[in-house]
Amino acid sequence: MPAGGKLGAGAAASARWCGGRAPVSERAATQFSREGTLAAVMATRERVVHALLMRELQTRFGRSNFGFLWLFFEPMMLGGLVGGLHAIQAGGDHDMAGMPGVSIIFFFMVGYVPYFMFRSMIGRAASAIHSNLSLLYHRDVLLVDIMIARNLIEYFAICGVMVTMVTFGAWATGRLPDGPLKLAVALMLMALLSHGISMIIAAGAAVSDFVERIVHPMTYIMMPLSGAFFMVHTLPPQVQDFMLWIPLVNIHELAREGQFGAVVRAQYDLVYVGQWILGSNFLGLMALRVARPRLHMY
Repeated sequence: MPAGGKLGAGAAASARWCGGRAPVSERAATQFSREGTLAAVMATRERVVHALLMRELQTRFGRSNFGFLWLFFEPMMLGGLVGGLHAIQAGGDHDMAGMPGVSIIFFFMVGYVPYFMFRSMIGRAASAIHSNLSLLYHRDVLLVDIMIARNLIEYFAICGVMVTMVTFGAWATGRLPDGPLKLAVALMLMALLSHGISMIIAAGAAVSDFVERIVHPMTYIMMPLSGAFFMVHTLPPQVQDFMLWIPLVNIHELAREGQFGAVVRAQYDLVYVGQWILGSNFLGLMALRVARPRLHMY
């Protein structure tokens, strides 16, 4: 028998001895190759998102320091104005009715600031793809990278605003957040939910102008229904269950419990919120994949 035949028989015997699978050394090499490929892909995605993030910052705010500072001052100023107006409307009362120790100003700021992140991510999603079409000529740039970079800017800005607001509140009132971890989790959940919905809107706006036209009106309609300005336990019993079907309400309840503790009697379902996050992000990724071939490159 030729030498090649002997080698072939030896390889076959080795395969049979391994139960029909490749030898251990070959399997280890294949696994190492896959892990190396995954690491390379993740490194590429990280570089692309970082580059897009820096480009987005310079495009939106230029090179002046005031532009970057406005990213933090805008939600802080609007949140303070909303809380201040409600405090003026309440007259001489400094605490929320039925919630002793809960400052009116900080109650509305803790509600409005997370909603500002939701509104910003959703509102900017409609123009995200068309304003970055030229970047898609680069092989490594994906639609999801554009969305991640834009939404990370909003998320980090709101985190900075919340830390500043909580610090100022602790100095002004002498009261620290009751559960800072809950407050941080609420911001993360709001960011993930907003990211998923923003991908769906970006994909829809890329193929239909109608989606872009209805986004901003919908954000204003959602504002009074989001839980930013009320607690569920203050509503009539027949309305409470209905409002908890809105995931934003659950997130705002968690945020206020993190800031004020049990005095606000929060009601929320994190499993339900998680289902919304998984569903919206999955649909968003699929929508971007469907929209990509339909884009008209200029």
